[in-house]
Amino acid sequence: MKEVVDGQVVVIRGGELTIKALIDGAESIDTRDLLYGVSVQLSPKGAKRDAKIIAEMVKPIPNNVYSDTNAKYIMNKGGKIYYDPIKGNPYHGKVSNITAEDLFKVFKSM
Repeated sequence: MKEVVDGQVVVIRGGELTIKALIDGAESIDTRDLLYGVSVQLSPKGAKRDAKIIAEMVKPIPNNVYSDTNAKYIMNKGGKIYYDPIKGNPYHGKVSNITAEDLFKVFKSM
């Protein structure tokens, strides 16, 4: 997986945003309560935050319920973001190395 280094990349988390949902959505949690492998949608590097790119990114998200932020806010909390495209979803990525509380606050602050 390739790490996101552009702070302007748009990060979208699908579904109802709660701390429990973030914890449940993590592939693993370490002894410091840092989450690893939380699925997100990521804009391509250099893409502008606009209605067109957001609409494209949220297509795979059921019920069009989502929260969004920019990568820089996650990175400022020590989080790591990786592009992890999957079949049928080139925008898929993962967030790691951040607590559920910090990730929740970052999404809710936008």
